[in-house]
Amino acid sequence: MPLKDILNVVITDENESKTIACEIKNLSSKQEPVSKSSRVCNFDDDDTLGVPRIKVIGVGGAGNNIIDFLENLRSWPTYVDLWAMNTDKKTLSRLKKKEINANLFLLGAQRLKGFGSGGDPNIGKEAFNENKSELEKIFVDTDVVFVIAGLGKGTGSGAGPEIAKIAKEKGITTIGIITMPSIRIEGEKTYENAFESKKEFMQNCDSVCTIFNDKIVDQITNSTFFTQLEQGNKEIGSVVNDFVDIISGAGEINIDFNDLKSFLAGNDNIKGNKSFFHLRFNVDDEANSFADLEKLLKDKINSSYSNGDFSTEQINALINFKLGKNNKSDLVVNIKTILTNIASSKNIKVVYGIENILETTSEISIFISTNEITNYTPVKQEENKTAIVEDESFQVFSAKVVDFDNNKTKNISKLLFGFDEEEN
Repeated sequence: MPLKDILNVVITDENESKTIACEIKNLSSKQEPVSKSSRVCNFDDDDTLGVPRIKVIGVGGAGNNIIDFLENLRSWPTYVDLWAMNTDKKTLSRLKKKEINANLFLLGAQRLKGFGSGGDPNIGKEAFNENKSELEKIFVDTDVVFVIAGLGKGTGSGAGPEIAKIAKEKGITTIGIITMPSIRIEGEKTYENAFESKKEFMQNCDSVCTIFNDKIVDQITNSTFFTQLEQGNKEIGSVVNDFVDIISGAGEINIDFNDLKSFLAGNDNIKGNKSFFHLRFNVDDEANSFADLEKLLKDKINSSYSNGDFSTEQINALINFKLGKNNKSDLVVNIKTILTNIASSKNIKVVYGIENILETTSEISIFISTNEITNYTPVKQEENKTAIVEDESFQVFSAKVVDFDNNKTKNISKLLFGFDEEEN
């Protein structure tokens, strides 16, 4: 009852009088709330500040397969756009029929009529040039671009690096993820095409992750072609997924977008390629000792489908820890120490983030920026090439022919094809 009504009421009996008196007492005992000073917040949760705008572009047949795989990998944030680009209309039509949540772009339709590039990188470049002005519009309001391509044939090798070049020239953080063809399966000519295209990717991206198909073949034996193809898709998918998590995540200790840009540009002043490779593994409460972690990390490096060179003058590492409740507090320090021990130069810069989001095991994603052992020499299934790095148990599948006595390396591409990887 409002106070003015209570004061104006006519009291007719004792019980009603007591009730009204009680209400008056309660109202008078309530103090007016103290007004708080206005808090300042100069941004809205719905604005675009702090939200990275990401485009993931798969170029050519292998790139399109990756987009198909990524679309089913997870529910992507609204600021992540998937693009499949090809000169072959049939490949894009297959994706259209599947109604995947990705943008489809036919390259060089006027020149090639949707029939593909015929495995010729020069034709792939011509197809790109036909649509260059349209492609430039795609990168408006974009912060990060992933360009994914399988190298060796026409569209991925020819158009892929040109698409990356557009993004890089616009000041966009540009990441290349490429696969090198199997020498023994696809032959030296295809590999030579891939190698030339890779040099262009290196020039047109901030950093490049290379997956060697022959390493997949060597490690996944007695399996079908489709199993090996799926393994390559999973590896590239984990690279994109973990980068997006790092870029967009907000953990207890955060890796921000500028940390990522600094990581990708980390080797700009060092002679050699700007390359990175990726590791992901889980740690449970029974594998927390230093020795267990060291073995686990070295095993992951040995089984990587890339070729990181730990003798590089400078190594940068970006680590994202998704911690479980049971992991020991020294997990982060131990991982950093092990990486430092592995790096022969001992000159390693580590940036890490921590999210406390898992129940039991911890998931660790590591990106290592270093120069790259550029090629991979296929090995017989029963033979492993072993390089000793302070620890005989640490095996590295090496693409270089190493003269341990003189501590020199020979260029395997020159041995195979008669040209040098450092020649322009």
